[in-house]
Amino acid sequence: MGAPFLRHDHNAQSAAIGTILAILVLLTILTVVTTRWIPVWVEGREADHASVIDAQFAELKKTIDQQALMAIPGVGVGNPITLGQPGVPIFAPGSAGTINLGSYGAGLFPNRLVFENESRQFSHVAYGALKYTTANTRYVQQSHLYEFGAVVVNQTDGQLMKSGPALQVDNATGTTQLRLTLLSLAGDGTTFSGDGTIGVRTQLQFTPIVTEVFYTTPQTFWLNVSSESSGSWVGFLNKTIGSRLAPTEFTITHDVATNTVSVQFINVTKVWVSYNVLQATLDVA
Repeated sequence: MGAPFLRHDHNAQSAAIGTILAILVLLTILTVVTTRWIPVWVEGREADHASVIDAQFAELKKTIDQQALMAIPGVGVGNPITLGQPGVPIFAPGSAGTINLGSYGAGLFPNRLVFENESRQFSHVAYGALKYTTANTRYVQQSHLYEFGAVVVNQTDGQLMKSGPALQVDNATGTTQLRLTLLSLAGDGTTFSGDGTIGVRTQLQFTPIVTEVFYTTPQTFWLNVSSESSGSWVGFLNKTIGSRLAPTEFTITHDVATNTVSVQFINVTKVWVSYNVLQATLDVA
């Protein structure tokens, strides 16, 4: 009697091979998604968020400018700032940001703007700022800064003043005339981090103090700006003043060590300054 014939089950082998191939295809797709698609998608989302912050800081500047122009103390206005955005569960974390309200300290450069004549009999000082810093995972790291009526964007590769303060320079009469709106932001130094949207509430403290002086004897005036974004101030002041005054009528110096920009105006016969102080708070629950 011969040995029984054993038939091999090829269907089982095919099923096992098919399962392995399906797993390999799935792993390949997941690898492509996590290494190729997700990083590009996250970078695009963070770039879109940077555009949102640009628009929100521009709207904040517009609000504060209008509050100074309307000159109605005690009326509070809120502006949203979106700190971050959610990510993709499992695949990618969300991005967050940090907002700081008030003058800088604890290792950050103090910010201050001083406008005065050589004798310092005429002197005004502005201070305070709002700073938002990203914590991106893919897109370039940025910080947005509002100070003295200007909006500045800082990156690792440079600084750009997106919108400058209210500064007008004229020499139509043959002498220099200066017009400046000074905006101080009185904050309490609050720092908050997260990925949600919070409000920045600003309120004019008192009716703007307007000072207008005519000088029969031309004066020398100084505009000194201390800021961690001093490089952007150099570019703005060179462009704004250089388009109105001759090179012999002003001098701009930049002290990189102290992050201070100084502008010397000579032959000044008229100055007009509106001094404003706004209380700023964060609407944090």
